[in-house]
Amino acid sequence: MSGQRQGSFTVQLVGYTTGGTKRAFIHRLKLDSDLRGKLSGTKLKQLLAGGYNVVAAIVTYDEPTEAKPEPAPYVLRVNGFVQAGGRQR
Repeated sequence: MSGQRQGSFTVQLVGYTTGGTKRAFIHRLKLDSDLRGKLSGTKLKQLLAGGYNVVAAIVTYDEPTEAKPEPAPYVLRVNGFVQAGGRQR
């Protein structure tokens, strides 16, 4: 996830199971000073170890003026593929 510096972002991953025993998680992704975040390897495997079959990203844009009508300026990629929302690059 990356974005321009016009505000701040919060990125949360939410996962849940739809069958059997219901389980869920919420994980806040840490963003660096360039507003980039990444989750992979062991940390990702640990997070998904519960067998969650639905996982989504919630990207919250905190634009301090609350006056911009256009979508938040971000790009979200999963496994290298750009996801819907924000600005497509």
